[in-house]
Amino acid sequence: MLEIALARPRMRALFAAGSGLAFTGLVAVLGFQPTPARSALEVVADIPGVYPIDMIDALPVTVATDRTVNVADRVTVASLADDFQARGYSMLRVRATESSVPRVILAQLPHDIHTIDSIDQRKEIFIATLLPILLAEGERIARLRARLEDVVRLAESGATLSESDRDWLARLAQQFKVDAGDFDELLLRVDSVPPSLALAQAALESGWGTSRVARVSQALFGHTTGVWRDGADQPDLRRFATLADAVAAYVDNLNTNRAYARFRAARAAMRRNGGELDAHALANHLLRYSERGADYVRDVRALIRTNELLAFDGARFVD
Repeated sequence: MLEIALARPRMRALFAAGSGLAFTGLVAVLGFQPTPARSALEVVADIPGVYPIDMIDALPVTVATDRTVNVADRVTVASLADDFQARGYSMLRVRATESSVPRVILAQLPHDIHTIDSIDQRKEIFIATLLPILLAEGERIARLRARLEDVVRLAESGATLSESDRDWLARLAQQFKVDAGDFDELLLRVDSVPPSLALAQAALESGWGTSRVARVSQALFGHTTGVWRDGADQPDLRRFATLADAVAAYVDNLNTNRAYARFRAARAAMRRNGGELDAHALANHLLRYSERGADYVRDVRALIRTNELLAFDGARFVD
């Protein structure tokens, strides 16, 4: 189903800058255990979502047969804080080195994140949980784009594409909702979203992970189903199996929905002018993301600025 351009309105998030408390790590490393179905909480070794596995040349990590690791108990803020310290994974360190993010993906937010009294601590845990997911999704998009650029160069040189390349290109075009021969539009769409922008929108839409739909349904970005219940003043929100699914749907929405054509054009212009994406500027092209329009854009930009989220755009995995 196509994503709906308008996200449900949210209460304005608190803009106090994070204190940079030294929370470090994610869930403890566990041995891979095959399991027939996803548990309520688990570490996921690769990102499920809008991109089929066979479209990727290399997965970001070694995976188990079912690509999951069970976690015995529901992850809590306390268990995360302990493991953060053991891993040396802190927002202070990431801001300083840009290469201290472990390649571990949490399926859900800690179920008690809404009980944290300290806003700064809540923000640190929220960012630390989402950042690896955003980086992994960015890597996946980057691999798709790199192969696309190779195929485009080959086609434009006059060479005949192999059957494998033609099939791959057809699947990619279908995924990004364009004609396989429209290379210009494909290059506009197959590109990443800055982590700072995604973090700001997720924080605004979910109240830094405290909303019930974020904690229960992994609904971080205000995606709606388009289905209206009798008497409801807004459509139902989409439910996601994992945070990674929600992130993939968010990136897919910005990359394919016609409401964000100007966003994609601005991103392409930034690529041509040096390659670095300016999340603060890109936020200006999200007027149609919420019915709040300019006020929504203003709040997203304020979250990026006051929480120094741009520092995370250079973050990289430890390995």
